[in-house]
Amino acid sequence: MNILAIATVVGTLAALIALPFGVFIGRRNRQVPDIRYALDFDTVLDPDDDLLKHNLSLAIEGRPIKSLSRTRVAFWNHRGDTVRGADIVESDPIRIELNENDEPLQVRRLSSSRQQIELAAKADPHDSRSVYITFDFLDAKDGGIFEIIHQGDIPNLLGTIRGATKRDHGPSDLSSATIKLIGERSVARRLRIRAKGAGTFFSGLVFLALILWGSSYFDTKTVGYLVTVSRFNLHSMNGQANFANAVYTSGNPYTDSSIPTFIVVIFLSMACIMMISGTWDFYNASRGRIPRSIITRQE
Repeated sequence: MNILAIATVVGTLAALIALPFGVFIGRRNRQVPDIRYALDFDTVLDPDDDLLKHNLSLAIEGRPIKSLSRTRVAFWNHRGDTVRGADIVESDPIRIELNENDEPLQVRRLSSSRQQIELAAKADPHDSRSVYITFDFLDAKDGGIFEIIHQGDIPNLLGTIRGATKRDHGPSDLSSATIKLIGERSVARRLRIRAKGAGTFFSGLVFLALILWGSSYFDTKTVGYLVTVSRFNLHSMNGQANFANAVYTSGNPYTDSSIPTFIVVIFLSMACIMMISGTWDFYNASRGRIPRSIITRQE
């Protein structure tokens, strides 16, 4: 077999080995989309409000309104591969489900990451309790914020997307002032907040190290020396004299604390508070409750 034939065989074997290996690596590099949502609920008008007791009346299409609520919903792809609208399960669509005897009075989009994703929310004409969320696609950090005016308590966000996880991001402030602040927050400001948080954390860490070192170095005093008592006859005057002399000439001193324990505890607590505060500031600046990208286009 000549060199060319050998090279051909080796190249073919390498290709056969590399092909499944490449497919395996490609699948491992894929990241499951992480769909997040956050709800911000406020009661605008309560049945027990004094305004209603002073003959204030509200109605829509002839029906009286005794209560009024506002729910804002942030919905986005936190990280991972692209999610397509076709991935929404038809039997379990993405929807904001209102409580029983509730209905949406107004639905509008407040912001979105970009126009191309075609993110929208629309009340279901056949089911007064459901507001459907639709989109063409969502890349990582794509999404938006919706506002629903209704009459009941806080709703739920339900639905299933194939190949993606969906979870509640936790309580978030989606007020107009907060949305404006996040939209205007500059990179330099975020870096300053991160630097402040990191500085506070490391200051607390240094403070903690100094406390531990100081308490072990300065917070002791020599009060005696260790001597084996069994070596002396303490029932005789001569034995007691020898024992006392051995104590003062011994090379095994023992120490006792001179600083109250509660003072050390107070300083340790202060150091821990500084570290926790710095970590919290850095965490908020780095992560935030909602990504800035989903309010790029404010309606």
